Amino acid sequence: MTTIEKARRIKEITNEMIRHYVKDNKGIKESEQERAVELLASAIQDFSEIYLNKNADDDEILKGILAKVKIASNIIDEVKKPKVVIKRI
Repeated sequence: MTTIEKARRIKEITNEMIRHYVKDNKGIKESEQERAVELLASAIQDFSEIYLNKNADDDEILKGILAKVKIASNIIDEVKKPKVVIKRI
């Protein structure tokens, strides 16, 4: 398998992940982890686009990828924080 074929396969897999995510979550509240996974899959898909499309605006695509990865990282950091519930008696 050539590198171009590998990049196309990565794009196909991430596209399928995103499609399943959208299809499965119609009308259902998504969890934060699912949102982070969707963002990371989208970022990987965009990254493969840079590799496959030599005419793409790499700088703009990379800015978008960086934003998606930062948002996903922030979501994961928020999920890891313990939730404190204070109840009055």
